[in-house]
Order: sequence, then structure tokens, then C-alpha cells
Amino acid sequence: MAKREISQSSLSALADLLDELLQKHIVAAWFPRSVDPAGGFHESMGTDWAILREPRRSTVYQSRMTWIAASLGRAGIDSPLDFCEISRDGARFLGRNLIDEQSGAVEWGVEPAGHWGTPHHLYSVSFAVFALAAVNSATGCARALDMAKRVFWRTDDFLYDHAHGGYFSVAQRLVLEKNRHRKDQIGIPQHLKSQNSLLHLMEAYTELARVWPSPDVLKRLAELIDIVKLRLFAPEGRLYEMTEADWTPASDVQTFGHDIEVSHLLIEAELTCRGEVSGDTWTRARMLLDHTVQFGWDARNDTIFSSSRDRESKTWWVQVEGLLGVISGLRIPGAPHDTYLELAQRLLTSIDRLFVDELFGGLHESVSAQGVPVRSNKAHSWKAAYHDGRAFLHGSRILRELSAAGT
Repeated sequence: MAKREISQSSLSALADLLDELLQKHIVAAWFPRSVDPAGGFHESMGTDWAILREPRRSTVYQSRMTWIAASLGRAGIDSPLDFCEISRDGARFLGRNLIDEQSGAVEWGVEPAGHWGTPHHLYSVSFAVFALAAVNSATGCARALDMAKRVFWRTDDFLYDHAHGGYFSVAQRLVLEKNRHRKDQIGIPQHLKSQNSLLHLMEAYTELARVWPSPDVLKRLAELIDIVKLRLFAPEGRLYEMTEADWTPASDVQTFGHDIEVSHLLIEAELTCRGEVSGDTWTRARMLLDHTVQFGWDARNDTIFSSSRDRESKTWWVQVEGLLGVISGLRIPGAPHDTYLELAQRLLTSIDRLFVDELFGGLHESVSAQGVPVRSNKAHSWKAAYHDGRAFLHGSRILRELSAAGT
């Protein structure tokens, strides 16, 4: 790939494109149609955004939509909608239906018959804290922060591993010996530790530390940073998908989407926790990014494979995490910034060509190996406006900061 000098104009031009995608395919596509007048967010919408029957609602989806609403409000996005109020409504829905405001217990989901799924699972906990902290940041809502604090303490009591450090996804006292190999809500055996859950807890505690920088929160965030860098980090520059309780690796699968996601989450976590990024963290973030590009990049259409076991269809969230990852890589000292910018431009072109739905708005969930969009719902319990909204919003911010700094 030819080397070329990065100019401030090229950074600003890319930021402008991300702002355009944010407005058209997040703000205008998801809002206000995702907002349920009865509370919370519609969790099932068709390819054309038609509201579908949705007997179940999940903490993960409701929290992700609450977070993006809070983030849009916090960023002062140009819109006639009051995103801060939308986010407060999201927090109220969580408190009424999915979080016990007194104990801090988080449910996986709710349906007419009651709650369903694994109670106080680390993955749902992470997104609950993530959303509530963002609502407090955007609106000053004390109730949201109080809920986040209670969830934090409950998680330490319920899921923390006092023997080896870190957190289990499922409370081990609830895991019967005969069921210990049974997979949890995100497909991980219940007795193992999950990279996926831990990376999102790190993200959540980063958001929480910005509004409640207590010694306990900073201590746990620092520990999670070290867990990612030391316990989950493989020598070749990727993350282990899951481990035993004592951090012995328990999977050889390479999850490219999560690796490149952690490359930018790690930087944000350390900036928040310690005020600066250490040389070791810069190095590991670059290793995760470079390993993903080397082994996960599909040069045939400039997209990223989901994992080492799935090299066929491509998913939207991996592409946008890759986009934010290479943009974030422009901050890494000594990294090949010209190459990263080139990759960001190529990946954004592929996202626009393959994933953006110009007819109805929003992003398609996946495309086939031949690059054809797979018809699916625009919204369901695992597809909210979180990955793409964060990539467009934060990617633009990083590019404009670098441009202003003269990078």
C-alpha cells in the first residue's frame, strides 16, 4: 500500500462523512420510530422499520438504545427531538421493569409472564451500568446514577472472583455441577470467564468512572484494564475468547470483531482511569488492531471477518467496530497512521456500498459471502443503534480532535 501524508483536510472530510451517516442512518432512521410511547424502545422492527410484535424486551437492547439517546443528547446533535428526555425515559423503563432499584439486581429480560433469562448476568449488567451512567452524564439525573451505583455494588457481591480476580458472567453459586458446561445467554459455558462480558464491563466502568470516579470504581476499572492486557491477551496479539476461572485459555477461536473493538475501548478506559495512556497499552492496542487487519481483513471487498470460524457472511457490527478501531489507531504513537487512514476510508466505502440501506435507512445486519444484503429486521434484541451509532459519533470526535491538534 502506497504511503501518503495525512492532512487535516482528509481527517475533517472523513469526519464529515461520519456525521452524515450518523444523521441519516442513526438519528433519522431510529428516532423517533424506535421510541415506544408506552415506555422504553420498540425491540422488533422489520426491514422497512415496521413495528413488529414484541412480547419480550431485554436489558441489553433497552440499555443500548438508552445509551445512544443519552450520547446524542450529550453531544448536542442537531435534531428537533429531545434526546436527553428520551434517555431519561429509557432509564425509567429500566428501573420499572428490568432493574431492582433497591438491590441493584438486573434481569436479562421481561415479558408479560415475568422475567426471563439468566439473572444478573455480567453482560446485561454491563450495559445497564453503561446506559445509566450516560444518562446521568447527559442529564444530571441522580436517580440514574443511584441505580448504577447499586448495580455496581451488587455485581461485586454477586459475580466477583475473590480467588483469581475478575468476574464470572454467571454467579457460580447458582451453577449446579451437572450444569456447569451448559452455555449461558451469550453462548459461553457457565463456569468459564468471558472476554465478551469483561470487555463490556470495562466499557461500562469507563462510562461510570466519568460521572462517579470513586476509589472503588477506579480500582475495578484498573483491574479490568490489566485483565485485558495480561490475562486475556495472547502473545500473538489477539484476545482469548474465554478462560477457566484461573485465566487458563479455554478457546482457540479468534474473534476479530471483539479484538479490534477492544483496541479502542482499552485506550478510552486508560485515559479515563489514569489520565494518560501508557506505552504498554498503546503497544497492545496496536497489536490488536494490526493482528485483526493481518488475519481478519478480507481484501476482496475490504471488510472484516467476524471470527476465525466464520469466514463467510459479514456482520454490520464487526465492520463499524473495525472502522472505529482503525480511526482510533490514528492516535497511537509511532503507528502507521497513513495506512490506518487508508484502511478507514476503504472500510467506510465498503460499509456505505454493502451495508447502508439507501431505501429505508439504517444498516443491514449482514451481507453474504457474495456481498448481497441478507434480508433481516432492522431491530431485534441483538441489533440496536449502539455499534454503528458509537462508531459514527466517536469516530467523528476522534478525527476532529486529531485535525484540531494538527496531526
